Amino acid sequence: MKALWNRTTKSVFTGVLVYSIAGIVHTVLGPIADLADGFSFMAMMGGVDSSSMDGVSNMDNLAIVAIIVGYFLFLQGLKGFSGILNSQDGAQVKKIRNGVILGIVAAGLDFIPLMGIVSGIVNIIAFIIMLMAYSALKNSATFPPQARRGAGTLFTSQILIIIGVVLGWIPLIGGLFEFILSGIAYILVLVGWSTIKKANPEAGTTRPGEYPPYRNDNFNGT
Repeated sequence: MKALWNRTTKSVFTGVLVYSIAGIVHTVLGPIADLADGFSFMAMMGGVDSSSMDGVSNMDNLAIVAIIVGYFLFLQGLKGFSGILNSQDGAQVKKIRNGVILGIVAAGLDFIPLMGIVSGIVNIIAFIIMLMAYSALKNSATFPPQARRGAGTLFTSQILIIIGVVLGWIPLIGGLFEFILSGIAYILVLVGWSTIKKANPEAGTTRPGEYPPYRNDNFNGT
């Protein structure tokens, strides 16, 4: 069981690492790219060459692509992870997967000009779904103790991310608040999943009437 736990959580952590680093880059470059796109549009309308402004937008788009790739890796890891857990904990991990899918949709919307607000709303919905799932895992009697601590850290990270997205809508200074809170949150996400990855899956508690801490009867290794 320990080998399955290590393999699936390592896959999850790899996806988290990719999208967290790319997310920080996007948080920095996103507002700058939006301004550059606006100047490019006005320059184009005025018949002025605006190609020099494309560099930041291209770098931001690469960050968005990396976010999507990280999310897909995260999805694959969560699929395997849910397969080795009991039905209750596995259901919560599947909810996290649903939140990640919405996160991919939100990242895709970022490619469409002027869709930043819609992307932010979809992101908030995704983060709320994951917030509820992490809350359930951190209070689960069948999730290993160290993994519950990791879920608690992830719960805190989601709260910070939601606050950051909302504050990001404030003109001028919102982007700074979002950058600070998102940076802290992404670090907490890495710490949280790292803590879960290091947990001993055989340390979960099982009392009469409770599910066992894990299962592997339906694990297919994907």
